[in-house]
Amino acid sequence: MVHIESLSDMLNSNEESVWHKKLFSIANDHGFEQTLFALVPTRHTNLEKAFLRSNYAASWRKVYDIGKFLDFDPTVAHCISSALPLIWSPEIFVTPQQKQMYEEASGYGLRSGITLPIHGGGRRVRYSLFCDGHASWQTVSSENKTLLAGVGINSGLCIGIFNAVCKV
Repeated sequence: MVHIESLSDMLNSNEESVWHKKLFSIANDHGFEQTLFALVPTRHTNLEKAFLRSNYAASWRKVYDIGKFLDFDPTVAHCISSALPLIWSPEIFVTPQQKQMYEEASGYGLRSGITLPIHGGGRRVRYSLFCDGHASWQTVSSENKTLLAGVGINSGLCIGIFNAVCKV
């Protein structure tokens, strides 16, 4: 479980590099090697203009952007329409475009994960993704499933991220 103490560096930082490195570290400490965080100032902002920090492979981000995967990515669509966490696996990629996107993402180690939408204030976080290289959600450790399903990471971490980003 993520404790508020582990968020202190992020919460007290006015430097973008400090909080995003801390976010990546917290995610990695819980078995999620890859993390993406995106923020748009309002719900009317074009998602392509999002403030985005990620430790995804630059080559994957290039494939994603060139392929315009943002237009049909089910994790992004979920964040626009819901504040609930989304556990993602191959089953949420249903259209041919989404299935192709999933296959390509898998080649970069993005096979399963969780999306934590955050909505609030004048700014809306569209998505915060924690990803791992597991072939399916069923192979994720029960410890990480418990962690992600619990209120701890969804509220504590997301509130910490949101507050830290609003400061910088």
